[in-house]
Amino acid sequence: MTTLNSVITFNASTGSDSAASGCGPATALTGTGAATTGASAVVTGISTTGVTAGDLLWVLSSSGRQFSVIASVDSATQVTCDDVFDNTESGRTWAIGGKRATFDDVNSRHMFDDAPRDSIIKTETDQTLTSTITKTSTTYYIVCGNATITASGNFSIMTESGTAVAGGRKTIEFYDLKFVGSSGNTAVGLTLNRSFFYNCQFGDPGASTNFKTGYVATYYYGYSQAVKCRFYGQGASVSGGYGVANGGWPPSGPVVDRCLFQDFDKCIIHGDGTSSVNRSIFKNCTNAIFGYRRCAQARKSIFYNITGDAIYNYKVTTSGSETTSFNTTINNEINENIFVNVGGYSFYFQAWGPSAENAENVKTKNYRYNAGDFYGGYTDMIELTGSPFINPDNNDFSFNNHAGAGQVLRSLETVV
Repeated sequence: MTTLNSVITFNASTGSDSAASGCGPATALTGTGAATTGASAVVTGISTTGVTAGDLLWVLSSSGRQFSVIASVDSATQVTCDDVFDNTESGRTWAIGGKRATFDDVNSRHMFDDAPRDSIIKTETDQTLTSTITKTSTTYYIVCGNATITASGNFSIMTESGTAVAGGRKTIEFYDLKFVGSSGNTAVGLTLNRSFFYNCQFGDPGASTNFKTGYVATYYYGYSQAVKCRFYGQGASVSGGYGVANGGWPPSGPVVDRCLFQDFDKCIIHGDGTSSVNRSIFKNCTNAIFGYRRCAQARKSIFYNITGDAIYNYKVTTSGSETTSFNTTINNEINENIFVNVGGYSFYFQAWGPSAENAENVKTKNYRYNAGDFYGGYTDMIELTGSPFINPDNNDFSFNNHAGAGQVLRSLETVV
């Protein structure tokens, strides 16, 4: 496969959806005479002045593929691409280079299936969608930009069809993007197979345009990871509102590192996978981590204003079909967390049997103030005499200098 010469660029102000491909000469070449054949990757009837291998060709095909990387420039009017276009056609609109304009354009949407493996799709401006983008390919690429992507109606921004492959690589990554819904949106922001988010934001604090659920990893080997992201929901009272969710049979649960979750029914929900949480903050929710069958791993995280149980694991019983391999009481790791204003248990688990309640869980050096104990008793829970945070209502969770409160925690690493 030919490596792209640069990122694929979108700009809603200066780009074009009818005369640019997004990667190639700064000033796009374009015309209406492209000819393709479903039997080869050769495209004729174009101009190749200033074009090199690694540029991106767009052909307005009547169906199927529209974008492909140029593998070789064969003549002044012909190139060979990495991919075969699906139709034998002539007189088609084409372009090489410049910037595309909008994600929402009917032809630009092909980019999210046609994008070359390991490519980067970058938007320089905000993007608004009028319907969901559906990713049907398993090709891996990155979407990035200091920009906001908005769903203008009650629908998701992106869904990925099909199921992930066991042991497969991630299929999409997002960097530095904000995802916003519409007023009264009840949809999931993104539903994907194997995904990674870095420095992304879902909604705004208290906004009516927040998605009901941030993102979901689909069934069967779905996997998700979020680092330095912020998730804002529709409120703890909105049943079924989740920050991050995994489907019913992913062996790997969501991985979260240095993230903030606020105003959800359940911030993280997992099925047969294990939730792995590190240095994150959970605020104003019913449950922070809610799982069944498998365990939770939470390290150096803050649980603040939780009306129910902060971490809740339970075992599903279905007419004797369960086995001890699904025992949620084993391999939970709850270490160096801070629980403040928790109405239920700080950590609840449903034991398989009386002897299993604490046998194989790891729980070390956790702290609490005005919060419930760990289910089954716990001797290593350190009681604070007051809230240890400077201004948590405004999301300042740095430690105060109060005796018995913030002073006790000053030796710990501040989260997020």
